[in-house]
Amino acid sequence: MTTDKFTIIIVGGGIAGLATAIALHKPGREIIILDQSKFLREVGAAISLQANATKILRKWGVYDYMANNGGVRDGGFEIFDDKGNLFKSVVLPKDSVSPRLVFHRVDLHNNLLHLATHPTVPDCKVRVELNKKVTFCDSSSGTVETEDGAQFSADLIVGADGIHSRLREIVIPNAPKPQPTGTSAYRILTPISSLEHIPEAKQFMKPLTTMVIGGDRRHVQETTSNAWTSEGSVDKLLQSFAGFPQWLLDVFKETSSTALWQLRTVPPLPTWIRGRVALIGDAAHAMLPLRGQGASQSIEDAEALGVVFDEPCRNREDLESRLQTFFKGRYERASKVQAYSTETGQSEGGTFRDPMEFEEYSTGYDGFQKWITSR
Repeated sequence: MTTDKFTIIIVGGGIAGLATAIALHKPGREIIILDQSKFLREVGAAISLQANATKILRKWGVYDYMANNGGVRDGGFEIFDDKGNLFKSVVLPKDSVSPRLVFHRVDLHNNLLHLATHPTVPDCKVRVELNKKVTFCDSSSGTVETEDGAQFSADLIVGADGIHSRLREIVIPNAPKPQPTGTSAYRILTPISSLEHIPEAKQFMKPLTTMVIGGDRRHVQETTSNAWTSEGSVDKLLQSFAGFPQWLLDVFKETSSTALWQLRTVPPLPTWIRGRVALIGDAAHAMLPLRGQGASQSIEDAEALGVVFDEPCRNREDLESRLQTFFKGRYERASKVQAYSTETGQSEGGTFRDPMEFEEYSTGYDGFQKWITSR
């Protein structure tokens, strides 16, 4: 492994997989990204990268590219009750070198795809193979087979194939399946220009996150640089939020369509690694979108793999030892963030005493190397 080309297969071309490709850019490497879709593209609405993730973007030298291509610097939070009364406002520091960035999910994915497939180091090759649904993986030999009969071999295999991960079943026989939580989320995107006639909706014009909370329902609005809508029923959306401020319902009416996403979760796994295979992102620790840490934790996973594989591997035993280090260093932290996301923001008891304690824990992360040196 110290002289031959080091080959890496990444199963999944989403945020976690592409971030991992960026983290693993090194001379003498071949990175193959396998994705089951025919066209590597994302759908969805707004998505945020918290400070713990934007620190990593700076470390990789790609922060400015990301921020200048669809990233909107979040200025803070405004939280309203279901009567439309503002009851909490949080201003984020303007001088932070690692601010919270909000993207349209398509912009974020496109940025990562460009960076992943255009390595800036010599003798590093990256290619994306589409329409490659993985059906089998031998974690010992490092071979992968896809539905169309193609076979691939690698020194390292990264399972970044999401909440319905096939690689999870390879790492953990009889792995738990995603379970419905009993809650759902509407996802919509509305052009800001269509809101100008709604006086009370002016807060949506600001580069900040707006929340309207009432009982078991909440609306979260983030400003991005693009607009996208998916097919669905606006009428049902309005029915679900009946009783909320009229100006919010007026905002919903400006969306021609929407999508309803069933929220699912996977309990903490006993391990993320087996042989040459490592799980990351939602394949390893699927998170509910209630704390905005899903994408950021995936980027933390990618950064950790980049640290443990910074130098060439000596042999098979060395590779597996590094994966053990990756798992030990990431498991406790990711599991805590996952648990608090599942607890849906309760302010007493649970994993953290209050939301601000969680915020300090999640965004105060300084990278995997610090964990290694602190052991």
